[in-house]
Amino acid sequence: MGAESAGNQYRYWAFISYSNKDRSWAKWLHKSIETYGIPAQLISHSTPVGDPAPKRFHPLFRDRDELPASSDLGAQIEEALKASRYLIIVCSPHAAGSKWVNKEVETFQRLGRGDRILAMIVGGKPHSGDWHECFPPALRRHEPIAADARAEGDGRNGAKVKLLAGMLGVSFDVLHQRDMQRRVRRLEVVTVALAAIAIFIISLAWNAHRQRMRAIESRHDAEQVLQFLVYEMRDELVSIGRLDISEKVGRSVDEYYSQIGVEPSQPVTLYNRAAALENEGDLLKTKGDLKGAAKAYVEGLTIRQELVRGEPSNMQWQRALSLSYAHIGDLLLAAGGYARALEYYREGVATSQRLLEIYPFNVVWLQDLAVGYGNIGDVLNRQGNYADAMKAYSDSLEIRRRLAQENPSDNDRQRGLAISHDRMSDALNMQGDLAGARNACWESLVIRQRLVDMDPSNAQWQWDLSVSRSRMGGILKKQGDLEAALRCHRQSLVILNRLTYRDPSNITWQENFAVCYEQIADILRAQKDLAGAIGTYVNCSAILQRLTQSEPSRTGWSHRLSIVYRKLGDLSMEDNAPMQAEYDYKEEVLIRRRLAQSDPCNTAWRHNLAASLDRLGDALKGQEDQEGALKAYRESLMIREQLASSEASNAKWQRSLWVSYVKIARAYDMAKDSEAERWWSRAYEQLSGMKKAGLSISAADEKTLEQLRAKVGQ
Repeated sequence: MGAESAGNQYRYWAFISYSNKDRSWAKWLHKSIETYGIPAQLISHSTPVGDPAPKRFHPLFRDRDELPASSDLGAQIEEALKASRYLIIVCSPHAAGSKWVNKEVETFQRLGRGDRILAMIVGGKPHSGDWHECFPPALRRHEPIAADARAEGDGRNGAKVKLLAGMLGVSFDVLHQRDMQRRVRRLEVVTVALAAIAIFIISLAWNAHRQRMRAIESRHDAEQVLQFLVYEMRDELVSIGRLDISEKVGRSVDEYYSQIGVEPSQPVTLYNRAAALENEGDLLKTKGDLKGAAKAYVEGLTIRQELVRGEPSNMQWQRALSLSYAHIGDLLLAAGGYARALEYYREGVATSQRLLEIYPFNVVWLQDLAVGYGNIGDVLNRQGNYADAMKAYSDSLEIRRRLAQENPSDNDRQRGLAISHDRMSDALNMQGDLAGARNACWESLVIRQRLVDMDPSNAQWQWDLSVSRSRMGGILKKQGDLEAALRCHRQSLVILNRLTYRDPSNITWQENFAVCYEQIADILRAQKDLAGAIGTYVNCSAILQRLTQSEPSRTGWSHRLSIVYRKLGDLSMEDNAPMQAEYDYKEEVLIRRRLAQSDPCNTAWRHNLAASLDRLGDALKGQEDQEGALKAYRESLMIREQLASSEASNAKWQRSLWVSYVKIARAYDMAKDSEAERWWSRAYEQLSGMKKAGLSISAADEKTLEQLRAKVGQ
């Protein structure tokens, strides 16, 4: 339906009021609203003015170029105001000081349409009462629907959608969700089209190889398209969670290079190829294919090393190389290869430090260095080297705090600072400093809440906030404040519910839903609400089973599901039901054995399998099945001996050895078998040997050492 209808007094959907100094904003807004296609589901929806929503809000009135030099509004302007359903004001200090903007507001209010005034802030602050004021005087008496088009506010697109939602009479979330879905569809079309163009140009380059000059020109054109696909388009797709389309882009790029090959004499071609391999590695890692990801990352690293050797002074090549080191480090860390991960992370940090020696104040390189220090801290923390881990985390935090203080309005810097606080919180938590962990977590939580308050539509910031609330819940649980911990996790669940309502297809948010259920179940278990805990764990396992079945290659989901089975088994053991525990632990072992067999080099999965076998052994021992228990314990010991011999400095793996020895000794003790004495002695020798070697042992381990010494008569 058009703007006019029989007997309708309105000719325009909206009148745009603005100061001439904000003309560019007004022109953009005029075009953006008039060309915006209303979602099909909302066409004919009844708007607040009583008219059905059209396909487009057209026309709008904006032509106020020349006004008569009198105190009255020109007749044309007054007529246009009378013929407009809405008044949209482009708010800024310029608009606040414009008598024409103020008169237009007053006139619209006199028409009895004060509730149809919308505001778009492009500068200044509302109700500040000083030169920052952005509302004209007549508007300050009311509180209109206001959209903030600035980067630190809703952003241009968010502001446009908020104004359109007001004109349609629907919530911002409803229109924003439909707008995001439409962006996804458009990206799909653009991606397919660009991929087709790239393939077409590829064929030109291939078929024209006999005509050297033509082939060079065609290849150059193809590289331009591929650069867009590899960088800008891929980042846009990842930001909205469409990794499936990003994978299609990757396949198109791979097809290009498989047909044309990589020309060693063309550095830009090599650089693009390395970036394409990095993207491929990211996707494979997300899908759980760590072997495939490693192959892609290493190939990309090799290309970047060649580029740097050929042109050491090229800082773009140097920075890309540092990022390649970090990617491989991430992969090794996920696979439990801590020593090698540390080597790669340190190579990346060294590269960033060399760049900063040339330009010490380069913000991007400083951010890279902060990330690198944080990564090193993660490895050291998992190795049990807490002192050095804290030093690395502190170095990272110091850089990010300085960058955030230099530009408080830079939201990316603020988010980076929150990440550093999170890492400090996790490290302090692992060391038992719960007060310090809580303080660091609170610092992060304040930043994340502030970001969400600035832009509630930003899904990434909402997700960050949900994670921070869950982290605080975990700390509060350890401190014994179970009710407060439960509130934090339930607040996180509310955020996740809102996110999944906006985009039910986002599997990351579905996974977080499962994790949040698990955390809530943990607290219910601690509160002795076993029925509530079991029910919540079952809800969690149902989500994870659905996710695992949809994408079996996503090993992270299988790993999380094994943890839930472990906890169900633990509950059964607490309830003195070892037979039910045996069932749950067998499910856990089945999943973890499959994970370990899928990648024998993944030491973390092998370590987890050993722990699962221990628990199964405990359940069998609880049923007086000594033979079954010993079989499980010995398989666990075999894995742990292999791990401990591969890295003698890993305190965690060395500790697990004496734990296995103790379990086997207890199984023999249960049968009154003298073989137990040999295993008690081995446990003592292992733990005392760790202490002599200077490996970190806890206060509880010190107490165990004394008990073992007394038991073996040392």
